[in-house]
Amino acid sequence: MEKISYAKVTNCWNVILGGFSDIVLEFTFREPEDIGRLVKNEDFLQYTRKLMRTYVTNYTNRVFRSTHSFREPQWFRL
Repeated sequence: MEKISYAKVTNCWNVILGGFSDIVLEFTFREPEDIGRLVKNEDFLQYTRKLMRTYVTNYTNRVFRSTHSFREPQWFRL
């Protein structure tokens, strides 16, 4: 992940609920466009494929947007 300078790994959790274990990885980005760059990044895709082949049996992916992390777009200002 050191090669991907525009994404910072903020946190990682191993959540155990009942008989299931979930791994949650949190990234922080400076700009919203960087999320798309990460999803298309070949190094990140290789890491994801390796982790999924080795450790994952049930995979889901979600992108959540914080209410204050990104600069407000100009066209939303009143």
